[in-house]
Amino acid sequence: MKGVTKVVFIIILVAIIGGLSAAYATDSDKVGDDLNTTDNLTEAEQIATEQNKDIFVVFKSDVCGWCDKLEQETLADERIISKLDEKYVTAIIDIDKQPDVARAYNVAVTPIMLFLDNNGTEKARLNGFYGPQELVEYM
Repeated sequence: MKGVTKVVFIIILVAIIGGLSAAYATDSDKVGDDLNTTDNLTEAEQIATEQNKDIFVVFKSDVCGWCDKLEQETLADERIISKLDEKYVTAIIDIDKQPDVARAYNVAVTPIMLFLDNNGTEKARLNGFYGPQELVEYM
């Protein structure tokens, strides 16, 4: 009977962990699903010029916990999504995949958020994590 109990316990544990993993994956995909973004800064500049908007750039890396938090909490917030989609073209740049872009904007740590004009000229820089309320107030 002890062996059966262990097997049932393991099955339940695996089901719970699987459910939590699925819920986490859904939340982390929110930025891509709700906020209009690109990972190409040249494309962002072209769109911004066509739409007469500025550019909002988030520099992130895969190993940055604060970057994940920024994407999952701040960039998934409806107030942020609304403001960004209305006034900016948003680009999310992974500094490990695009080190040349990171170097061009003097970005070595993450997260960093830049506000650029539609030519790519920096207007403002935010270093580190900003919660939704902080970013809304800044914008």
